[in-house]
Amino acid sequence: MAVIQYVIGYRSGAASNAPVASFYLADTYAELTASPIGDLAFAKDVQALFMATQAGWKYAYDGGGIFRDILIYKQQPRLILQGTDNPNIVARVFAAVGGRLDLSVNQNYNGSAWVKDDPNQLASLITMGVSSLTYYTDLSVRWGVNSDGSVVKTGNTYEYGRSNPSDVWTDIPFNSNSFLAGGGVGGVFNATGIQVFGYKLAGKSLIMNFWIEGTTSGNPFAIVHFYLPLSLSAARTAMNGAFVADSGVGPTAGIVYIYSGQNYVTIQKAAQTNFAVGATLNLAGQIEIPIA
Repeated sequence: MAVIQYVIGYRSGAASNAPVASFYLADTYAELTASPIGDLAFAKDVQALFMATQAGWKYAYDGGGIFRDILIYKQQPRLILQGTDNPNIVARVFAAVGGRLDLSVNQNYNGSAWVKDDPNQLASLITMGVSSLTYYTDLSVRWGVNSDGSVVKTGNTYEYGRSNPSDVWTDIPFNSNSFLAGGGVGGVFNATGIQVFGYKLAGKSLIMNFWIEGTTSGNPFAIVHFYLPLSLSAARTAMNGAFVADSGVGPTAGIVYIYSGQNYVTIQKAAQTNFAVGATLNLAGQIEIPIA
């Protein structure tokens, strides 16, 4: 282990010819001892340049005082970040490529086109201009933000913690066990099919769209339930109008609702009267349900 000291210059006119600054080449950072402020040193074990400060030796490029601002002034200035763990994947910061600031991973701009470092891996690119911010994967636009705050995207959007996308209508396969008569009076709703039965997530809301067909049997009953998808439950009470076609009575106004904490929706006639026994029912409507 060793430390070599190089005197950079002498103070002109000083009687002692005191050195202006010294540069040290050390095998290890631990060998650097106290030195006048402004001296420089390079430690071979950490491969870094240090500057002597009032607080001791500090990285020259991180608070040491050499580079308060870093200026790279050229036609296409860029900063290259390359890790030793995967040297084939390089991150770069570009400035003035078409008047933008670009951040790329596994993608280099050769002056006229973007070229991958590793053609077998995905490449990501974020470009920021004076009026927009855009993200690309393999040069395909994924999303962007314009200066007016509007967001443009491709692909689906997911609420944090959810695996189902937002703003996508999803059909629910027919399952007769998803529907039942309510009221606890011994009535039976025999679901026979669906014309429409689906949902859409919209932020903290679940929108259910339905047109259910079935028949009644057993004791008279006034309400029909169906379960929410994705094991969801209502965070707040919600209701809406519905269409009820009862073959024993005819089309009439209905209501669809759910109470906070419930995992099923309720449909009934607005007049709250029973469905006719042995009737064929058509229940249709839409409801937006607050969810957690």
